[in-house]
Amino acid sequence: MQVLHRERSNETGFTLVEVMIAAIILTVALMTLVTVISWGMRLSQEAQTRTVAMGLAMQQLERIKAQYPQQPNDFVTNATLAGIIQSQTTTQTVEANLSKAFTTSASYTPQDSYPTKNGAYIFYDMLVTVKVSWQDNTAGVTRQVALTSELVGR
Repeated sequence: MQVLHRERSNETGFTLVEVMIAAIILTVALMTLVTVISWGMRLSQEAQTRTVAMGLAMQQLERIKAQYPQQPNDFVTNATLAGIIQSQTTTQTVEANLSKAFTTSASYTPQDSYPTKNGAYIFYDMLVTVKVSWQDNTAGVTRQVALTSELVGR
């Protein structure tokens, strides 16, 4: 009778428990990585949206500056000044590359006059505020940026 001996191999393998623990650790790490990436993409989109909104506000303010009254009578009667701002105050919707609708509006505070010491010139100023708003569908709220500038004339 012959006895068969099994030779033990030096090869070792992973047990099922070790494989499951490794899979759980890998899954948690990948889920964390995906969360961080999606969070970064959302912040990048928000920054891009704010940049577009600020650009629209600056564009609107430049339009107002281009039409800003140059004659003192325009300030005194307030008709020209009101007309300029009124034409910019109407809310308009602008489509941008983000497929969001931006609404721009402008307002101003009444002008003040400051005579010089010799009375040769009278300076007039007003604060113009341009607001741009849009709907943030992710948070379900309306976001807004505002740009205020003081315009002075004489």
